[in-house]
Amino acid sequence: MWVLRKDFRENVRRNQAVLTGGEGWSWRHGWQVCTHVSQYYVDLSQVGRLNLETFERDHLELIGAEHLRAIEEPGPVIAVSAHMGNAEFAIQALTARGRTFAALVERQQPPEWSKFILELRAAAGGKFYEAGYQGLRACLEALQQGQVVGMMGDRDIQGTGVGAVLCGRAVKLPRGPWELARRTDALVLPIFSARKKNADFHIYIDEPFRVDRSDDPEADIRRA
Repeated sequence: MWVLRKDFRENVRRNQAVLTGGEGWSWRHGWQVCTHVSQYYVDLSQVGRLNLETFERDHLELIGAEHLRAIEEPGPVIAVSAHMGNAEFAIQALTARGRTFAALVERQQPPEWSKFILELRAAAGGKFYEAGYQGLRACLEALQQGQVVGMMGDRDIQGTGVGAVLCGRAVKLPRGPWELARRTDALVLPIFSARKKNADFHIYIDEPFRVDRSDDPEADIRRA
C-alpha cells in the first residue's frame, strides 16, 4: 500500500506531521509506520497460539514490575494504555497472573472484519467489546464484579474528550477511562509497551492511582 497508493502515503505523512510539525519527514519514516502496523496484525494473528504461562518470561521485559502487585489484590482495576508497541500483548499477559479481563476496542469496518478481529483478540482469553453503549455497559459490569478492564487513553473515538496539553500541543483525550474509574472507584494501572524486536517488548508499568471523587466530577476527570 505504501509503494502503490499515493493517497495512503499522504495520509501517513499528514498524521506524522502532527508530531513532527512537518519537519523530519522522509520516505523511510513512512515505511517504518507501515512496517509497525503490519507487525501488529502479525501479532494479532498469533494470539491464539500464545503460551501465556511462559510468554511474560520469554518475551516481555517489565519496567516497574513492582506496580503489578495492584492486580494481585482483589478489586476492580482499569489498565489504561496507548497506541504504541502492542498494548494487547501486555494485557494478555495479565491472564497468566490469575486475572481475567475485558477490554474496549475501536469498531472496525466492515462489520464482518470487525467480528473477525474481535475473535482473534479473544483467542487467548479475555473478552473484547467494541467501544459503544453495549461495550461500556459490559465493562462497567466487569468492574462492579471486581475484574480488570483494559482501555486506551489516547484516542477520543466518541468525540466527547477532555482538552489537555501534551508535549506542548493541545489534544483531546477520551474521558471514558477516568469516568469509569471514578464511578467504580477502580484502581487505574498505566501500562505501555514498546517493541524491542519481533515479538519481544518492553512493558512500562507506572504507579497505580485512583481518580479523585470530589464535589466537582469534571475537575476530577480533567486531573486524572
